[in-house]
Amino acid sequence: MFLGAGPGKVECATQIPYTGLAGQELDATYLSVAGLPRDTVHVGNCCLCFDGSDRIPDRRLLDCARTHIPELLDRVRPEVVVLMGGQACKIADQRIRLDMQHGRPFRGSIYGYETWVWPSYEPALGMRDTGKMTPLLDDFTHLGQWWRGEWEAPEPEEHPLDYQLVHTPHELSVYLDCANATIGMAMDTESHGPIPWSIQISHTPHTARMIRTTNLATMRELAVWSRECSTTWIMHHSGADIEPAGRMGIRIVKYRDTLQEAFQLCSLPQGLKPLAYRLFGVTMRGWIDVVWPASVEKLVDWMEDGIGLAETNLVESVVHPLVRGKCADCGHQHSRGPCKRCACPASNTVYQRVEHRLGTVESILRHVLTYTGKTEDDDSPYDPWKAIAKMRVEGLRGRVPEPWEFEWLESELGPIPILGIGNCTLDEAVIYGCGDADLTGQVAAELERLRGGERWKIDEGDRDQ
Repeated sequence: MFLGAGPGKVECATQIPYTGLAGQELDATYLSVAGLPRDTVHVGNCCLCFDGSDRIPDRRLLDCARTHIPELLDRVRPEVVVLMGGQACKIADQRIRLDMQHGRPFRGSIYGYETWVWPSYEPALGMRDTGKMTPLLDDFTHLGQWWRGEWEAPEPEEHPLDYQLVHTPHELSVYLDCANATIGMAMDTESHGPIPWSIQISHTPHTARMIRTTNLATMRELAVWSRECSTTWIMHHSGADIEPAGRMGIRIVKYRDTLQEAFQLCSLPQGLKPLAYRLFGVTMRGWIDVVWPASVEKLVDWMEDGIGLAETNLVESVVHPLVRGKCADCGHQHSRGPCKRCACPASNTVYQRVEHRLGTVESILRHVLTYTGKTEDDDSPYDPWKAIAKMRVEGLRGRVPEPWEFEWLESELGPIPILGIGNCTLDEAVIYGCGDADLTGQVAAELERLRGGERWKIDEGDRDQ
């Protein structure tokens, strides 16, 4: 079964899904390369409604799909459901990252119906963005091969991981002695905010070493090896690693960039995580998945300590003038002037009330703390760093903090914790950072294999002088 997002103008007139230009593309190109004639498959749409425009339905899609897709699945009983496009993928019970999972089948469910789910781009995408035609053709080719038992999606290999933090120059030398300079050394850097935090290296699959920038002697050892060995460094997105590596003393002369190499092959994504999944079936943890929980925990601790200081040192006092006052001698309430009960002078009468309330800084911190850990309407996590930065300038509910108030809190508690890898435990950081370097090396080797053949060789006359 093939399910698209919704009908277009032609489909609305014919009442038959995919009979317009997208349908012609599906039938003549993609089903053809899959070896699946149109009359052997069921083609439908998640949304049956057409609003008169060519826009892809958004919220209407899910509302409409719930009313008829369960009954359709129960009637057709498909063994495989191909979800064509990002909007169609939303009806699956599992979250699908289309850039990473397109063309990769998995056992899942749609409204409780257990089946094979095959995420794919929508057929019309190739007409709007010709760069997507190559992955579309690959996906449908693999779909037909997989259906006939001629192809299997990559599965991760079970292999012990040798990821370690290097403590001494000798430990680094032992690892470097096994390096092959002709193959190259995969490298990744991590920074905590603007400050370089670590460098990770890997010369053999499933192994990697991390060196902290504070370990100056070991960093010098790596810098000396880099100069003497003249190795080819392998990076993913070299623009993000060359400058931090230089600040750590590592001089990069020759390097490969797997991001650029993946782009040149046209059919692959450029992100390291999607590449690792598509090439090896490996699901890597993203930077935000690793760093966010630890950083939020640090920020929550800081805000709780800040609230404790603010409620005793940054309380605001508001004076309310009164028409009636209280006699300081006898306590009698009366209007302005001498007290009629004890005839005290008017100066003994108090005509104001002092109210102590939460300070602006405390109110902001309590507000942010209440929402931290929750999600926004678009299912993205609430960003407490963005909220604090905004409220320091714009205030909360019309109350703007004085600049010195947050500065005083930071002088007492230290700077507000940032979103960074330095908040993670060292074990978590080692596994994450070394994994990036290791998979960069593995991706480089696989891309080199995919480029094999005469068509990728550079003629001697084409080389730059």
